Formats: sequence, C-alpha cells, structure tokens
Amino acid sequence: MGSFWKGKLVDKEHLEYEDDDSSYTKDLYTLHFETDEGKTLKMNVPKSIFEQYNIGEKVKKKVGVMYPEKK
Repeated sequence: MGSFWKGKLVDKEHLEYEDDDSSYTKDLYTLHFETDEGKTLKMNVPKSIFEQYNIGEKVKKKVGVMYPEKK
C-alpha cells in the first residue's frame, strides 16, 4: 500500500469459490496491472472497485492510497 507507481490494467479476473466453512460460494475479484517499469502487479479488490476499471486504462497509484486512480 505504501508504494507509488504508474501503469495500465492488463487483465481482470473473477473467481467464484466454495467456502469450506459454509455452503456459500464467495467471489474473488482481481485486477492485473503492468507498471511503466514492466512489473506485473495483482490486486484483490471489492466488486464495486472491480467494475470501475476497464482493460487498457492507464492508472496511477499514489503513496498512502489503497487503490490506483484512473488517469
């Protein structure tokens, strides 16, 4: 969370899995970013954040902010 980087969204992943402790399924939303330095970062996010991003969008992650913002 304490890092600064710029990049773009390269993939979105939604997984549904069964919770071992109950009969319910849970959802995992992951955003895949590629930084301007060429690093790949994965970030698990709530569904509301997941739905705000589209593949190919440029983003900037500021220090002290949990999620990157769109440029």
